[in-house]
Parts: sequence; structure tokens; C-alpha cells
Amino acid sequence: MDEPINWMTLEQIRDEYVKIIQQNKDLILEYKNALDCMEEISLEINKKRSEDFKQDKEVDSFVKSLLGARLIKLFSTAGANYRLFTGGFIVESYANTRTSFELIISIYFDLKYPKKTEIIFKKERPISCQAMMDSLYDDSKNETLMRLYSELCHHTHSSIKSISPIYDIQPDMLKDVFDVAMMMLYATQIIFIELQKEYLSDEQITRLFSSMESILQNLYAVPDFIPDKIKSKIYFIDDPDLDEIKKRFD
Repeated sequence: MDEPINWMTLEQIRDEYVKIIQQNKDLILEYKNALDCMEEISLEINKKRSEDFKQDKEVDSFVKSLLGARLIKLFSTAGANYRLFTGGFIVESYANTRTSFELIISIYFDLKYPKKTEIIFKKERPISCQAMMDSLYDDSKNETLMRLYSELCHHTHSSIKSISPIYDIQPDMLKDVFDVAMMMLYATQIIFIELQKEYLSDEQITRLFSSMESILQNLYAVPDFIPDKIKSKIYFIDDPDLDEIKKRFD
């Protein structure tokens, strides 16, 4: 007769995850530093924009306001992931990481198709993440991004694949989960520059690129979400380089 499985309590599971987190303090600190950098610069920009608004009274367009709301939500999901990591809730961070992925796709869709976005909202016709990706990317890039999205969905939905890692505690798993979260954070930094470039000073852009370079040192690859790159690149870049990104904002 098979021996009964000695299931761990949720508190025991959390304690084990906290131990793993403590062994990877440098990674968590790198994540927090990147968040802090964007938050500090965002506060500086908001102060300047507030002063400009008092003078010009210029009201943002619908899509520009929507992009601002999406960016705030993107910051929130990244910050929530940090709270989950430091609290020992590693697997649970997949849901926020998936939300980050969907927000990044939505932002690029809004930027590329502002009129479509306004019509979608006015007529209350939701569009799926996959449909937006079909509009933004060629078949090869779409397929590889879709593989990452499908993996995030599998880990987010209530299924054997999403639940089993909670009980099968592996130190290497943190790095896998954290790598994907860091990839989304890196993409968030690009989005941040994309949306705020008219307000950013050279010094602020330098700080952001310095933060991005630190993130790249901890990643084996980065996803390429930018839909209109002149040079097509494979989805995972073996040797990540900021040169292409920097050229975009020159």
C-alpha cells in the first residue's frame, strides 16, 4: 500500500520560498533598484507636467490619457511582483507577469493604431491579446511571443501545471520565474521611455539606460516587443545590446 503523501501546509511552503528569496537577495535588489529608478523619474516628470498644465491648460487626447493609465497599471503590476517575491509568494507572481505582458502589447497597439483603439473603446468591443499581436507582428515574431504568452497563461490558470510548482519547491524555479518578471520589467523601461521621451532630460535617460544595462547583466535573453523595428531580430537575443534601443530615442 502506498504511503500517504505528507503535504506541507501553506505556511511551511511560504517559509521555504522565503529561504530561497533570501539566498537571491542580489536579484531582488536589482529588481527594486529598477523600480525605484522609474518611480523617481516619474515623480520628477509629473511635477514638470503639472507646472506645464497650469500654464497651458492643455488637455490630453483620449489615447494619450489611456496610455498614461496603462503605464500606471504597468508600474503597479511590477511593484506588486516585488511585494510577492519578498513575501515568499513566488509562483503567485505569474499572474502579475502575465498582466504586464498584456499591458505591453496593448500599449504598442494603442501607439500604432490610435484610431482603432478609440473606436474599440467607444463601441465597447474588446479585442484579445492574440488579435493585437496578430496586428503588430509578423508570423515568426508573433509565434515566438505567443509561446511565452501561452506559458504565462498555463502558469496563471487553475491547472495542474500552475499548482504543482507550489508543492514541488525547487531553488532553480525562482530564477526561472524571476527571469520572466525581469524581462517584463526591462520591456516596461522601454515603454516608459517611449511614452515619456518628450519630457525626459538627457540625464534622466542616462539613468534609465544605466538601470537597463544592470538588468541585462542578469538575463540570458530579452523579448523584443517593439513592432516597427527597422531590423528584424529573433525573439530571444542571445547577446542583448542596448544600441538598437538607444538609436530609437536619439
